Formats: sequence, structure tokens, C-alpha cells
Amino acid sequence: MSHPDPVFSAAQVYHTLEGYVASLAEANRGLLALRDEEATRACGTRVLSRIAAELPALCARLTRACHHRCTLRHDDLVGPNILIDAQGDVTGMIDWECHAMQPAALAVEYPHCIRYDGVCDPAYRKVTGKFECWWFASREYFEQLREVYAEAVKARDCECWEALVGGELPRRIVEWLSGFPAFESMEKWMDTASPRV
Repeated sequence: MSHPDPVFSAAQVYHTLEGYVASLAEANRGLLALRDEEATRACGTRVLSRIAAELPALCARLTRACHHRCTLRHDDLVGPNILIDAQGDVTGMIDWECHAMQPAALAVEYPHCIRYDGVCDPAYRKVTGKFECWWFASREYFEQLREVYAEAVKARDCECWEALVGGELPRRIVEWLSGFPAFESMEKWMDTASPRV
């Protein structure tokens, strides 16, 4: 499994989910020295140490083969990239330059339009003045939509559902670590996701 962000280009293929996430954490540990503020470096060190301590338990829950089955993931699955025929059936997908091959526990995901968690939660967003996201519904409504989505996935493919539900926390951690994370926000998220993280 390779990392989607070129900052974290891997020199190897990781054979375990734990090894992959640990490599992301270590890559971020190396980038902490680039941070200007001591408080940010201290927070980053706490977050990465906490991930290292809790990662074995998180990954130990993902023991079934369906969690580790390699899956092609389209990392830009938005409306304009989905081809639909006149009857409303999906006939294909385009714009594959951002694809990845990942274990199902990381690749299977809720659609972004119904996510209100982790980096997609406005409580943990850092206002940059650049691209801004807006949420037009409550957290509770998004949770209901996620439950409906999960039940629809379960009705079609139980193994896919297991990867969707079981991989939730490792996916959030990978998402936070992919890029140049806001450790203060990540620490707040980890505190609210606790004891799950």
C-alpha cells in the first residue's frame, strides 16, 4: 500500500495496516521540526505518541480477511466523475489520477457529502480564508444518513460493511496524518473519539 500524498512517498509496500499507519506517524514526527511554535511541536509529539500506543489495539480489531483485501479506491469520487445513463444506472467513473490501492478497511468510505467527522467536522476545521466548506444540516442528521448508508452497504455486501464500520478509526487517523496535520485539532478529535482512539 502506498501513501496518497507525495510528501510521504513510501520506499516500500506495507504488508500490514499497522505498519502503514506507523510509517505515516513517523513521517509526521520528522516534519515536526519544521513547525515554528514549540506548543505545536509538543502537541504533535503527544498526538503521535498516543497513536503509537493505541495503534496495535485499533488494528487488532481488523483481523478478518475482508478488512485486508486489496481494493481500488477512487480518491475523487464526486458527481462530475460518475457517469450515469438515461435510466440512472452508473456506467463508469472517470478522473482516476488520484486512485490508490488500499486494504478495504482504509478504502471503503462514507461519501464525503454525509461525513461530519474527523477532518470533515467543522469543530476541528482550521479557518484558512481559502476554500471553505459549509454544512447545511446538523451532526445528528448526518449521523442518520450515515446509518442509512451503512445499512444499504450491509444489505448489498456484508464484508464491505465490516470494512466500512471496522475501519472507521484507522481511516480517520490516516486522513489526519495525510498532509501537514493541525495537531491541536487532531488532539481535540482524539479526545472526543476516546475511548475509541
